[in-house]
Amino acid sequence: MAQMQFDDIKKQNMMSVLFSLEYVVDGISKFTEDEFKLHHIRLVTMLNHMNLPPCTGTVSCSILLKKDLRNWCETCLKWRTNILSSHNRSWINPDWSKINSSEWPTDSKEVEKCYNPNWCSSMKGTSPNPNDISVLVGKLMNCTDINALFQNYRVGPERINEIRNKVFHNLRDVKTDEKEQYCQDMLDFLKTPCVWSYKEAKDAYVKIQIFKEKKYIDIIKDNIIEEQEINKMEKRISSHGLSCHNISIAMVVSVLVLVLAILIPVVYLGFQELAKTQYHIYFVTYMEKILLGNRFEETIRSTPSMNRVKKSPINYYVSNCLGPGLSTFCSQDEVIACDNTSLVTRNKWAARPPRKIELQSIPVMNVFIHNTAGHHCEQQTECAQTARAIQNFHMDGNNWDDIAYNFMIGEDGRVYEGRGWDKVGAHTLGWNKNSIAFAFFGNFNDRKPKPIALEALQNIISCGMKDGKISPHYTLYGHRDKRPTDSPGHHLYAEIRYFKHFHNKPEKHKQ
Repeated sequence: MAQMQFDDIKKQNMMSVLFSLEYVVDGISKFTEDEFKLHHIRLVTMLNHMNLPPCTGTVSCSILLKKDLRNWCETCLKWRTNILSSHNRSWINPDWSKINSSEWPTDSKEVEKCYNPNWCSSMKGTSPNPNDISVLVGKLMNCTDINALFQNYRVGPERINEIRNKVFHNLRDVKTDEKEQYCQDMLDFLKTPCVWSYKEAKDAYVKIQIFKEKKYIDIIKDNIIEEQEINKMEKRISSHGLSCHNISIAMVVSVLVLVLAILIPVVYLGFQELAKTQYHIYFVTYMEKILLGNRFEETIRSTPSMNRVKKSPINYYVSNCLGPGLSTFCSQDEVIACDNTSLVTRNKWAARPPRKIELQSIPVMNVFIHNTAGHHCEQQTECAQTARAIQNFHMDGNNWDDIAYNFMIGEDGRVYEGRGWDKVGAHTLGWNKNSIAFAFFGNFNDRKPKPIALEALQNIISCGMKDGKISPHYTLYGHRDKRPTDSPGHHLYAEIRYFKHFHNKPEKHKQ
């Protein structure tokens, strides 16, 4: 019989939670594997029409060229863009140097690795254990397509990850009511319909129910679960011990450094003085390394110290979102602009920070209407994913500073913030300055836009005029009026031709 060294009920509760987490692993492993196979099929279907050739390098682009995207082959770059479009952390430039991008079109496992938690890429000399609970739920959290399956249910992978972190990182005693709640959350997670259809989930449910209802020592003494199985689970838990201990120390140190970095300058220098000091540059750089990875590392190294703060997205948030005296805050969610326009901010659709911003004079005199020529969308999550895919393609494929358009419009009736007001876009060559562009998600050569999307366009233009962003005497163009393209599509173009400000409107026009 397995040795039982502790009589303390709180320590027994901790062991019960650890065992239950291992049973969650057993319950969702097959589900996770199957869902990523389906996700791979969706990606293949999306890219099939491009007839992309195999990776042209002798070694895959991700391994050989790492983050030097300028020299990636077209196939790997297209796959990277589409993977990131369904990645929950698409704004971070990931390190996929241990992943074989040349196998993405044929091997779902290589694609699945792209959704591993960020810490997996920093492991040296070893690969992450694919059956580690933090790896499994991390992948489910990072893949927006799969995570969406849990959206309408009480417990999703984020809650399982939270439980795991509370217990593993602290290795503390667990109260009985906490144990019961943690186990109940795991049970509810397994009963999510997409998971519950698997036999493995039902088997795991039975075992976790035992740990929820009984004391750990009673399970051992009464041989409720076979000794061989208990020993196997104990070995699995022990295999996490050292790494968990190291993570805990690292987290404590990081938190202490972060708290000191924030409190000391705020208390002694004052918030306004903080932005003027050289210390602020170090603080901003440190925060970017933690929150944004290495995306700005080259910019920071190559920029003179007095200009670093201006380029920093963290400083942009501090300066423009918190405001003087911390009195105002940037919206993190959907906001209602004037004329009942439902505006989804960049934060809400998880946009990447722009490489640089060019301001333009307002009010602008020209308004352009585009279509994105890809998939149309009728739900916010789908539109947000499409926006991320477009931004990734514009920034990584075209090497532009940001997504091209000032705003995008979904057939859910929402307006999605692109570059926003007052910013020069990259939408209509020769006309980007003194103009603003609104792009409809989708291709409108063969279908009409929904009235709710056309109404959103009129409302956001009206907002722009009321706020002084668009001249009341502006001229409206379709993209095709100034460039050799079908955009905004035959049916959308036919609609905007009747708008009041259209440059060459028919006799009857819309107000």
